[in-house]
Amino acid sequence: MVGLTPYLARENSISDAVYTYLSCERIVLLSMRDTVVDWAKQNVGPQWHPRLKSEAPEESLKGWHAASDAFYILKCIAKLPPNLLSASLGSPATIRPLAKKVFHARNTWSHFSNQLLMSAIKQDVATLRDFAEAAELSVAPDIDGALSA
Repeated sequence: MVGLTPYLARENSISDAVYTYLSCERIVLLSMRDTVVDWAKQNVGPQWHPRLKSEAPEESLKGWHAASDAFYILKCIAKLPPNLLSASLGSPATIRPLAKKVFHARNTWSHFSNQLLMSAIKQDVATLRDFAEAAELSVAPDIDGALSA
């Protein structure tokens, strides 16, 4: 359980939109992480993390040390060839394209190369919502509420 709620914009400003995106990203990635880790433990076993790393293409998960790192979990689902986590959030054919969009947006935001335009920020929040809905994450309605605020 994530225990966080997204920031709800109080005014139509870039600052409020940025706060909304950042809070929604954190909430979706934490919820995804919790869901995937639980799934992996139940369906692959307690050694899912070292097994996944040993089966992944060389160098692709080199920096992944903590099994609970949401960035690497997202990377596995979005970018790597079919692997142990591919089906953890539902049909890979549905989840993978959305995960790729979330991964790209997250990297763009992390490297400060995103456009601070209201329409672009709203699209990034909508992508998070679409991913959360497709993955049936419990936080999906909260993200939709933040998008509508």
